[in-house]
Amino acid sequence: MQPDAKLIGRRLCDVEFGVYAAPGYLPEINRKDVFSARWIGFADSLLATPLGTWFENTIDSQRVCMRCDSFVALRTAAESGIGLALLPRFLGDDSPTLTRLELPTDDLTTGLWILTHPDLALSARVNAFVEHMTNALTSP
Repeated sequence: MQPDAKLIGRRLCDVEFGVYAAPGYLPEINRKDVFSARWIGFADSLLATPLGTWFENTIDSQRVCMRCDSFVALRTAAESGIGLALLPRFLGDDSPTLTRLELPTDDLTTGLWILTHPDLALSARVNAFVEHMTNALTSP
C-alpha cells in the first residue's frame, strides 16, 4: 500500500506477518485446515487496513472468538492460548511462548513508512525526529 501522495517521507522497511499459536493450543489445531480453528480477530480500528480486509475475507466470522484493537493485545491473547493470531513477525517471533505456523503470508507484507506533511518538511525538529526514528528502525 502506498501512502498519500501529498505526504513526504520514505519507506523504512518491510513488515512481514505470520500466524501464531501458543504451544498449549497447537494440539487442538487441524494443521491441514487451520482456518477451521479459533482465531483472534481485529477490532474496527484494524479492520480498516488491508490486513483487516484480508482477515475478514479469509477467516469465517464464526471462527473468531474475540477481537482486539492492537497487535500487542492480539499477541497477549494468543499467548494465553485463546486462538490463532495474525501478527507482525517482529512481535510474534519475539514472543517466548508463541509458535509461528507455516502458512503462506508473503502477500501480506507491507511497508513501514515515516511521513510528514509538506508544510513540516523544513522544520528542524521534524527532520531531527525523522532521522532519529529512521536510524532506530533501520539499525540491526
